[in-house]
Amino acid sequence: MRLGIDFGTCYSSSAFLLRDDLVLVKEPLSHTFSFPSSLYITQQGEVLVGQAAENQRLRALFRYRSGFKRDLGQQEPFQLGERAMQPEELVAEVLKKLKTEAEQMNGGTAISSAVLTVPAIYADYKRGLMAHAGMMAGLEVALLDEPVATAIYHTWKAGAEQRSSGGEVVLVYDLGGGTFDAALVRKTEFGYELLALPVGLEQCGGMDLDRMIFEHLKRNCSQELRALLEQRDEDAMRLRAMVTEWCRGLKHQLSEAQEAFVSIPVPGATAMEPFSLDRDTFNEMVASLAKETVQLCHKLVEMAGIGWESVDYLLMVGGCSRIPYIKELLENEFQCRVERVDDPELAISRGAAIYAAELERRDDNPVVSANGGWGLFSSISVTWSNGQVHPS
Repeated sequence: MRLGIDFGTCYSSSAFLLRDDLVLVKEPLSHTFSFPSSLYITQQGEVLVGQAAENQRLRALFRYRSGFKRDLGQQEPFQLGERAMQPEELVAEVLKKLKTEAEQMNGGTAISSAVLTVPAIYADYKRGLMAHAGMMAGLEVALLDEPVATAIYHTWKAGAEQRSSGGEVVLVYDLGGGTFDAALVRKTEFGYELLALPVGLEQCGGMDLDRMIFEHLKRNCSQELRALLEQRDEDAMRLRAMVTEWCRGLKHQLSEAQEAFVSIPVPGATAMEPFSLDRDTFNEMVASLAKETVQLCHKLVEMAGIGWESVDYLLMVGGCSRIPYIKELLENEFQCRVERVDDPELAISRGAAIYAAELERRDDNPVVSANGGWGLFSSISVTWSNGQVHPS
């Protein structure tokens, strides 16, 4: 059995196909299907991953790391407590956790291979690092572009009748926790082909929006709280970490309500400090990044040599696809219908699991190239041997 894995900037997930049923791997502490992409190294050297790491992070922030997908490829290692680790080593620990939990769900049966999704804009070097992370986790991996995994799941979900048809052109708009990807795919009788090289931004996602909310809060909170947030001691670091988490909560609230609210406990104060953020103000923060993604989508369609009238629909995926302003902007900007994939945080891992099952049945790995010749489903296949990366 092959596992399908979506390693995300903020959260990761995995799934497998069992007797034609998609089974999601459950995070053991949160009992959800999203694993925080985070690590904590205890004083005794134990590696905690996911929610276990989140539970310990405020204890000693210098032992904790998250969001390291953005740092993949940097030469300088992270120092977590007494241990120095490269970003790909941190990725490997998350993959290992996903693998272990999947094996336990599958009666202890060992899993040695997986389909691992990557941003479509990753060059060969980063793809090789992801393949190497899989190897360190005990997995032989086939790489699959995240937008293509989304399209695979969306079509599978639509049912057999739609799966059998071809010719439909879909622009997959993937705005997640840390990156933005857009890919233009055409459905064929046997899978998908990409009509142009994907486009995207490696520093664009929910983390950036959280940071904007944090800066807005810091400008508009009390002088006492602002002074505490700007200090550099360990207590201030803990406070900033907690406030950043509350800012993420404000963002999530605004997907359902016109105004979000949080009460902030200020150290040394006798009462909680209230803070609210309305949707219009948040939309103003989001606008510049969102419009940059729109321009890239226009560029993508232009690169494919087609017009928007040839695009059947735009398919949104990723946690930020839940932001009402994003969907409204896309609907107003493009001459096609806009849909959001079912369960956008988990669609990519599900698509990877479906593709993994297809590889099991075919017993091969379709290979394509960024220079042309896009094949079934699409990926840039990478193998790792003798310490070297070998793009296929």
